[in-house]
Amino acid sequence: MGRTILELCGGRRRSVLCALISALALLTACPDRADREAKARIFSPEPQRSSSAEAARVPIAVASLARDPEMARRALTMGGEEMAWRVGPHRLEATASFSWEMEGARAVKLSEKRLVEHGEGRALRLLMENDRDQGYELLRTAGRTYLRSRYQPFRERARDRGQTEQLLEELTGGLASMVRLVGARVALADGGTVKLEGRDAHRFTLGLAKEPLFSLEETGARGALPPILYPSGGPDAQTQRRLDFATQRTPKALAGELWLDSKTGVPLKVELTAEFALNVPPRAKEPPKSAPRRPAPPSTTDEEADAGAAPESDAGAALPEPPEERSELPRSASLTVKLSQSMDSIGKPAKLAPPKESLPDEGRPGGIAAALERFGYSPRGDAGTPPPAQQEAPSDEPEAEPDPAPEAN
Repeated sequence: MGRTILELCGGRRRSVLCALISALALLTACPDRADREAKARIFSPEPQRSSSAEAARVPIAVASLARDPEMARRALTMGGEEMAWRVGPHRLEATASFSWEMEGARAVKLSEKRLVEHGEGRALRLLMENDRDQGYELLRTAGRTYLRSRYQPFRERARDRGQTEQLLEELTGGLASMVRLVGARVALADGGTVKLEGRDAHRFTLGLAKEPLFSLEETGARGALPPILYPSGGPDAQTQRRLDFATQRTPKALAGELWLDSKTGVPLKVELTAEFALNVPPRAKEPPKSAPRRPAPPSTTDEEADAGAAPESDAGAALPEPPEERSELPRSASLTVKLSQSMDSIGKPAKLAPPKESLPDEGRPGGIAAALERFGYSPRGDAGTPPPAQQEAPSDEPEAEPDPAPEAN
């Protein structure tokens, strides 16, 4: 019996030892496996989102749009990816402009053109250009994505997760943005059925309603965001203007027309203008802070005064105040937004090809290293030559003279 107990104890010891070794091996392999999985996920093709595909399967009753708030919400806030799932390949062109006028300041205006072209499969071309020589172009074809800024060469973007979908929603979300700006206060009047791009379409006249047509609150299990932290003196003037517009804007007018595809509910054409007013209540100014005083110089003695010491002319005087910055916000402002959008070439995929020349996807552009190499300095150092950072810099101090030899006694 004693021998059997010893054998059991030995077996238990071996089991515990094997479990410890397995745990240590698992802990050691986890980082490597996590790194491999992360790299595979980052460099793999972007998966197709299923939310838009699922939303596109649900039909939209266009004829009851003016009476059904849920149908109106789905049609007026439809994104570009859901449009593609509903009607297939197409070409969408839009022009968006705004004019921001503030009291006591010149008007700020901007106009931009947007273009979306869908090709075979997931091929896609996005183009945005404004009247200030800014913009970008994105091209996704043959399983690769390329992006360039205006007047710059294309660069492959193999590690941008979800960037293509985000830019697509921005370029096609003009109607949804204007609906959100007016707080969904949209009045729809059905104008009957017409032909547009060879398809049956419902024409609606849009106006400004007194109450929201539907709720803009997003559904889902998203937690509440933490409050925004600002400096002790509050946000700066530019940030305060944006906050005032987000919280105190008042829609004044909304007018335009909307054509929806009778079969799918996709917006085929939009002509819309919205006007907003901003009235900022006057804010109490902070009391002016006392100006710092000049430090008084040490008192002079009678001997220094007899020798002609300079009198203390400005000791203790207030320092000159810096020029006051204009931080007051305009009490009134107005914003006018216009959108003109149309869709054509429905069901006809565009012929999209990769760019003839493009730059590779680099993790970090070697700007400093390239500049050093251009001037003949190698950051890594050539063979047998230490890099400049490791070379001993010449000293400006004179070399110390050697100590004289001791004299013989």
